[in-house]
Amino acid sequence: MVDVSDPVSPVIRTSLPVHGYGLAYAFDEDHVFGSYAGAGDVQLFDMSDQDAPRLMAQADVGADARAMQWMGDHLLVAGFGGVYSVARHCGSTTTGVATEPPAPQANRFLASPNPCNPQTAFRFTLPAAAAVHLRVYDLAGRRVRTLAAGIPLDAGLHALAWDGRDDAGRIVPSGVYLGRLEAGGQRLTARVALVC
Repeated sequence: MVDVSDPVSPVIRTSLPVHGYGLAYAFDEDHVFGSYAGAGDVQLFDMSDQDAPRLMAQADVGADARAMQWMGDHLLVAGFGGVYSVARHCGSTTTGVATEPPAPQANRFLASPNPCNPQTAFRFTLPAAAAVHLRVYDLAGRRVRTLAAGIPLDAGLHALAWDGRDDAGRIVPSGVYLGRLEAGGQRLTARVALVC
C-alpha cells in the first residue's frame, strides 16, 4: 500500500504477504483478491485497516488465474484449468464448466517461498504413487542440483527443499532457476527467483 496524498513524495505504508509474482487483482471496497504465478490459488485480503492488511481466505482454483471479474456476489476467475467462481466472503470455490477437468496427473508444482533467500520448497501433488525426479536448472539449461533421482513417493502432497546450493554444496548466485519435475509420465516446470 502506497500513500500518494503527496504525489511528489509517495510513502510505502505496508505490503501484502503474497505467494509470488502477481498475475491478476480485483478490488471490492475494503477487500483485495489477488492471484500469483505458480500458486494455483486466489487470496482475499481485508484492507479496512490499510496499515495492517489481513489475509482472510484462500481459494484453490487449481491453476494460475490470469483474469478476474466481479459478477454479483462471486468473483469469476479465469485460469488454465477453466473458469471458477469464488464466493465474495467465504473464499470457497465451485468449479465452472468452461472446460473438461484435466486428467489426473502430477499438478500444482510450485516453489514456495518465491522469491527465496535462499531456502525454498518445491511442492507438488501426485494422484498416484510414482518414481519422482526433481532437478534444478539455471536459465541456460545447465543442471544445478538434483533433489530427487527416481525416489518412490506415495500419492498425495509432497515438498522437496532446496537450500540454494548446487550439487557440490556451493551457494549459487542470485537469479531465476527452473525446477523440473518428472513423475508418472508427466513433466512440470516451476520458476523460482533466488535472492542472496
